[in-house]
Amino acid sequence: KYLCAIDLLCYKSFTEIRQEHKLIGKQYQYFFSNSEYSNIIDGSLSWDGSPILKQEVYNSVENLKGQEVIVHRTTNCGGEGRCEDIEAKIVDPNTLLLENTESGTYFYADSRNVDYKTKPLDAGTTLSIDFVDQKPRNSGTLSYLVRSITWTPRYALSISTKGVCNLKSYANIRNNMQQEYSVENTRLLGGDVPLASSYSSSPVIRTMALSKAVSTQADSVTADGNQMGIYSYTFPQKYTLRPASTITIPFVDILCACDFSYAASVSIGATVQRGTFQRRYALTPNQFMPSGIVTIRDQQLLVGQANLPDVPANYTQIVSVGQDSDVRYYVESNLTSSEEKPVVRYYNVLVTLSNYKDKSVQAKLEIYGALQTSVIDNTSEDVSVKGNVISVGTNLKSKGNSTYVLSVRLQYN
Repeated sequence: KYLCAIDLLCYKSFTEIRQEHKLIGKQYQYFFSNSEYSNIIDGSLSWDGSPILKQEVYNSVENLKGQEVIVHRTTNCGGEGRCEDIEAKIVDPNTLLLENTESGTYFYADSRNVDYKTKPLDAGTTLSIDFVDQKPRNSGTLSYLVRSITWTPRYALSISTKGVCNLKSYANIRNNMQQEYSVENTRLLGGDVPLASSYSSSPVIRTMALSKAVSTQADSVTADGNQMGIYSYTFPQKYTLRPASTITIPFVDILCACDFSYAASVSIGATVQRGTFQRRYALTPNQFMPSGIVTIRDQQLLVGQANLPDVPANYTQIVSVGQDSDVRYYVESNLTSSEEKPVVRYYNVLVTLSNYKDKSVQAKLEIYGALQTSVIDNTSEDVSVKGNVISVGTNLKSKGNSTYVLSVRLQYN
């Protein structure tokens, strides 16, 4: 089945399908296939338009009632062993109770032995609406929610040799249903929008190529602003969303500042801790970034992917993509004394940061302490304390080490 003139309002985990209708007559009927109807979220079917008298949803197998069929008998075939066909009508499609049109008797049949004289209607569900007004023309919008159509942003971040960041963004619209849609307008919505009912959609089967028709500014995605933290984007171009497919379109232009560093974290307590630093990028967009996957290439080299949450405009989001074995830390903690009222522990902490690269790097080690954390007689500008975290950050020279000896006081209550 092929739908015409529908609008999609795509949220992250579901989509609202809206279809405008101009009708002739006092009744409107719409057929859903079994696979399509099973994806509709309970209670979401609605009609906005001409006042309705009654809305009914029923299994379309009832449409088979009265259908003329031919039954191939396999038993009680007579003495010659030849079985005659029986012409019948369907009385109950659910149990396949039939009426013999010649004798008027009733019997049950196996569906494998039944031939239809005319092509039967597909099994599915019918929505039937009776209108209050008995006027010849009625109109309105049919809408419903499905979890099998979703959208996801995808970001590609490229960093040049001079540290200049270039962010490209795309929108993936995925159709997990065996249903084809002709889409007039699309709205993409970002933000947290929960639903009451739960449903697990099936995985997508095949993927379509990148949309080729998005070439002019008028056809691109535009930002409409936000309402209560729900951000709206409009894509006015018409396209076909094929069954079990994904279509990709260019998303809005986002300017993103980025800053690279190496970072790691440990806790005071274990005697000796060794490890490597993570590659960490601080991303600051100039507008809201809906959650999605970001692929990072530094100097044309793929360094990794990460899942981004929703990022507000001008907010700095930290993204970690793998570890670098050339930048390492060594932390040795020794308990020197303790107090019980309040519970206080004193440690001597030896910290060594090492860089095995041929160039200098910026690295920061975060050391987590207790409820109240302090460094006694700290004289190094590389060491700072904020809350319960001791930060040791420095520019490590090529093939160089930086060592710090810290006297740490931890109060636990």
